[in-house]
Amino acid sequence: MLSEKIVAERIAEGGVEKTDQKIFEDYLEKLDLKEKNLRDKTILDLGCFDGAFIRTCLDRNLTQEAYGMDRELRGEAEDETYEDNFYKADFHKGIPIQNVDLVILRKTLHLLLQEESNLESTVETLAKILDVLSPSGEIRIAPSVRTLLGKYTDNQGKFNRAMERLAEIKNIKYEFVPVGVRALERIDIGNAEKRVVMLDSVLVIKNNTEAE
Repeated sequence: MLSEKIVAERIAEGGVEKTDQKIFEDYLEKLDLKEKNLRDKTILDLGCFDGAFIRTCLDRNLTQEAYGMDRELRGEAEDETYEDNFYKADFHKGIPIQNVDLVILRKTLHLLLQEESNLESTVETLAKILDVLSPSGEIRIAPSVRTLLGKYTDNQGKFNRAMERLAEIKNIKYEFVPVGVRALERIDIGNAEKRVVMLDSVLVIKNNTEAE
């Protein structure tokens, strides 16, 4: 049974607790994925929280090579049933899984932009993640947000600069794939809070094997 803390952290915008199935569907939508994209793949969820997405992949037998990593694992991710699939560790310091087909980071942009980090440390972390990909593997990061007028939140702007730097030192290709539009009450843009309409995208990063 989930603790009161975990239940509180799973409350959706409408005040309804999100079930594992709802979380799984939200991952698919925001990461622009279909179930067929997961089947028989090696998947790694960085910042996986209680591991709902990974556990659902395993329980539905989409793949048995699904793993989650979080320095503060919660709930069922710590159940011995899944002890071979979850790592309680900081992915900035190393990733124990290799040859990964799909690395996902959902609502974890802040983990890549830690308060003490600078541009180069963010680039270094992204490079470490790239190094564990299979030849045809990819990283998906969501949400990536900007206003319909093309302005970015402060964090997103910092991350975009890190991506530009990464592209200078790594042979990669990346794109922002739009997945939806939403209105936010408060958003920090240029040191001011504004109500704006935001375009949600997923950032897809791949090694540019075509250029080799």
